[in-house]
Amino acid sequence: MDRSFWATLLILGVLLFSTAACEDKAPLKLTAAQRDQVDTLFTAQVKSLNAELDSLCQQRYEMELDAVVDSILRVRRAQEQALRKKYQ
Repeated sequence: MDRSFWATLLILGVLLFSTAACEDKAPLKLTAAQRDQVDTLFTAQVKSLNAELDSLCQQRYEMELDAVVDSILRVRRAQEQALRKKYQ
């Protein structure tokens, strides 16, 4: 089979898939009661997630703060030792 056959087959495949992708789906229409119910569920989930995310952020902040302080202390101690060696 030569290249033109495979090229033609590829073009036909692309055209087939592109025409299938052009379907318009009807938009989802909710009643006012359904929208209120969705809003209520969303608000409840967001409150729960916000509390959990705040807790995770606080834990991460504390861990990163400890690591930064330790790093600063190591650098300062190394500088102090270098100064002590210099003046001995």
